[in-house]
Amino acid sequence: MLKANTTNPICHSINVKKVFDWISHSSTINLKVPIFIKQKVRVRPEQSSGDFFIDYKKQKSVLLWENSSCLHITGTITITNYSKDKGEINVFINENCLFSIKKNYSRSVTVDGIQSIYLTSNSKHNCSGRFVLKLNKKIKTLEYPKKLF
Repeated sequence: MLKANTTNPICHSINVKKVFDWISHSSTINLKVPIFIKQKVRVRPEQSSGDFFIDYKKQKSVLLWENSSCLHITGTITITNYSKDKGEINVFINENCLFSIKKNYSRSVTVDGIQSIYLTSNSKHNCSGRFVLKLNKKIKTLEYPKKLF
């Protein structure tokens, strides 16, 4: 409610509950503590190796490795074909046939985003060989700022 000043007719005074100021003032704020949290990426290497055998009468494919986590994995895969007969080995990575290996040959390939590695044989001969997997798992962690106070 408004009240008028009756004691001095030359001055006017008004009683109000809120006063709004239309003057804007810009200011700069400097913080000592960073606001954003950094992501730290670590690479954890792993190596696995072993022998495999594909019986063409019983097996259609052999699973060498499968990613059971949600981590991003890159790596180098080396497959050696030690078959005694004319067996040829097909290498499937992420369900795509990447290459084939003839008897007494070896091949290495580096792949990004590995999910699974399968071996098959398209010949009527048993196949055997050796595999070496050198995997790099990318692990992301949050790095919180250290307290400065």
